[in-house]
Amino acid sequence: MPEQSAPRNILPPQALVLAPMSGITDPPFRLLAREKGADLAYTEMVSAEGLVRGNNGCSRLLESYPSEGPLMGQLFGRDPAALAEAASRVQEMGLDGVDINVGCPAAKIVKKGAGAALLREPQRLREILKQVRNTLRIPLGIKIRSGWDEESRNCLEVVQMAEDCGVDLVAIHPRPRSQKFSGEADWGLIRMAKERTSLTIIGNGDVRSPADAARMLQETGCDGVMIGRGSWGNPWIFERARGLIHEGQDIPFPAWEEREQLVLRHLEMHLERKTAPWGLLTFIKHVGWYLKGYPAVAAFRKRINTIRSKEAFVREIEVYFRYIGSIQGGTRCPLSMPTA
Repeated sequence: MPEQSAPRNILPPQALVLAPMSGITDPPFRLLAREKGADLAYTEMVSAEGLVRGNNGCSRLLESYPSEGPLMGQLFGRDPAALAEAASRVQEMGLDGVDINVGCPAAKIVKKGAGAALLREPQRLREILKQVRNTLRIPLGIKIRSGWDEESRNCLEVVQMAEDCGVDLVAIHPRPRSQKFSGEADWGLIRMAKERTSLTIIGNGDVRSPADAARMLQETGCDGVMIGRGSWGNPWIFERARGLIHEGQDIPFPAWEEREQLVLRHLEMHLERKTAPWGLLTFIKHVGWYLKGYPAVAAFRKRINTIRSKEAFVREIEVYFRYIGSIQGGTRCPLSMPTA
């Protein structure tokens, strides 16, 4: 009996998707986003050639919690054979889909001819997609930008190519590579892509609030909204967007007590994968995002930047949130944070 293929559509209507972000979307971050309402997540991008060579670091980037799915493994590279072999390995690891990165603007990626550089080589990209599609039984996606620069916005042609090659979903960040993250994303390109193809289209770019997510769905007709930087320190954006989109409810931002609990849980999961002191250093950016806009954050970050033990790190977080509680009308305490 022939082996059955996995379902090729893994998104519910009006899906909310966590974007792939290097150094950020590891299993703990993804799990929290999933628990707070994300319908789909992507791994950090993984070098196809590194995975094929057996690089342990690349394999580790594809690890996941059993409760995470559905999960797309994102690969980058420019060699069709290597990408096809790497995609096969992602499939063997049990992930729910494979995504080819055709949008990363980072210089270290594009100088190798990968990421957004593939937008300048449509024939190579076509061969990549054909070979990877022939390898897979699970869904295949690509994440693209609008083009290499303002003069070469070819994303609509790339979407058509993707459909011809059997790709299942396309995430579009409608900025050219030259623009990186400046200016405004051109959501009109997402709408045009959706109108011209039967593919699942995921919109990406400038979604910083639940209202932005709802507006993107309304204005573009896309099948899902991908949230990247808007989720930094804010996994609640998914449940709040879900409430607004599906129920018309403006769910309030969580109180400081819930934020403290989630920060400590995230830290615990983070340190299970990256032990102290390195794990503490790599978690500081998350602390800064969680506490953005809170008082005396600069002084607090200055203190934790020098801490190298888990116990002391946790104690400083707890002390800081006691301080927040004291000034926001929570549990009163005599504690006051230093300002320098």
